[in-house]
Amino acid sequence: MRLVQGMSHGEASAIYQSADIIVDQLRLGVIGVFTVEGMALGKPVVCFIRPDLWKISEKSLPVANADPDSIEAVLAELVRDLNLRARLGKRAREYFLKTHSSSQVVRQLESLYHLCNNTGSEIDWAAATKILDLQAQQSSGLRQLKKRSSDLEKELAKTRKHLRCSISYQARKLFKHENR
Repeated sequence: MRLVQGMSHGEASAIYQSADIIVDQLRLGVIGVFTVEGMALGKPVVCFIRPDLWKISEKSLPVANADPDSIEAVLAELVRDLNLRARLGKRAREYFLKTHSSSQVVRQLESLYHLCNNTGSEIDWAAATKILDLQAQQSSGLRQLKKRSSDLEKELAKTRKHLRCSISYQARKLFKHENR
């Protein structure tokens, strides 16, 4: 086991790539950037997911869930079981490609661009960013919480309405300017 800190990104990346298991945070309760980076490498990742989130994401989120009290047992199981590590690493890589890869993000951006470009107006980047943020939240496993998902859908509808209103306002403004 090695604590990776106080070194260059290149040195840290080399350690991550050669690691058998990645351990991220054990107290926050949600996945973070380092968890996603571990998944991108196809490594089994250990981190703490809050019980309410784990209950709904256990089957879809490919991490070994541990907290400070259970980390020793979780790591012991992963160290003993090479097949478990391999399966978890493979699922982690597949999850990353499906939800966080650059091609997935590009598809979302293209979709937003076409949505805005079809109206003939400029892109409202604040609204576009908000839509991407909402989509990212929805794909993180939180979307399975029915109430939260419903709230996000309402917020997304408001954002889309704001985007249409902004485009409409810009069109009226342009029309008034041209008719002076």
